[in-house]
Amino acid sequence: MIRSSRARTSLFASTAAAIALGIGLVVAQPLLPSPPTPDGNSRALAAEESVETLVRREVERQIPKVIREVVEKASPVAIEKWVRENPEKVAEALSAMIQKNQKAQADEADARVHALDDSLFHAEIVPVAGNPEGKVEIVYFFDVNCGYCKMMEPRLAKLAAENKDVKIIHREMGILGQGSDYAAHFNAGIWNHAREKYFAIHSALMANKQPLRTKEDVEAFMLPHLGAGKVAEIRAAIQREGDLLYGIVTTNSNLATGAGLQGTPFVYVRNGEMFRGAVDDGALAAAVAKARAAR
Repeated sequence: MIRSSRARTSLFASTAAAIALGIGLVVAQPLLPSPPTPDGNSRALAAEESVETLVRREVERQIPKVIREVVEKASPVAIEKWVRENPEKVAEALSAMIQKNQKAQADEADARVHALDDSLFHAEIVPVAGNPEGKVEIVYFFDVNCGYCKMMEPRLAKLAAENKDVKIIHREMGILGQGSDYAAHFNAGIWNHAREKYFAIHSALMANKQPLRTKEDVEAFMLPHLGAGKVAEIRAAIQREGDLLYGIVTTNSNLATGAGLQGTPFVYVRNGEMFRGAVDDGALAAAVAKARAAR
């Protein structure tokens, strides 16, 4: 039986949509026209394009090559039959596509970080734990209210204690609310105005189980460690926007944005590995060994 052009196009679109759903592509409207461009015109409405051309273009965009080749060479009925009879090939193609996309995204994310290597590891104004002259360099982005950062803290401390050539550059972020933001500013103030107490207070903060939600929570926590006079001094420094502590806060924020960081913790062992999230002692030790071997 000879089908009309419109019927063949409809069957083609339906079958292609079934393929997309069958292989697990998650799209809000499979194989529908692309949204309007900024000038308000949809590419789907171009006079020179038929509906079938539009459908084929969407298939090209959404479906893996191995499926696409079948779409180009076979009839819609044959396509549907092939999909039903070869689910393992569909799954294999989808898995390969997902892995390829994930790797491309990871490579792109890593490249953004590597582009800022010199700035990330420039530690002139920020706290450095471990050996300040250490040749194995680690940059550590954290938030004092981040539970996963609190998990990482003793692991990083152990790493520095067991590896005397390791230095850990602290880059604090205030991303989890007002308390985190104020703590980032306050800790930068401690580094500039009471440096000898910074690491003890940092350790106490990261061991603290209660979230610091407000400025008042932060100052109440700091009071027994610093005394009322020093707390008042650092509060005044925060209120002076030209104070040196803003160099730390602004630098960390700008670097995190430039590197495309999505959250904390972020631990980057130079010439080793990048960890977006908490990892165990073994992963850290392996990254340090890799960095040491690369020197």
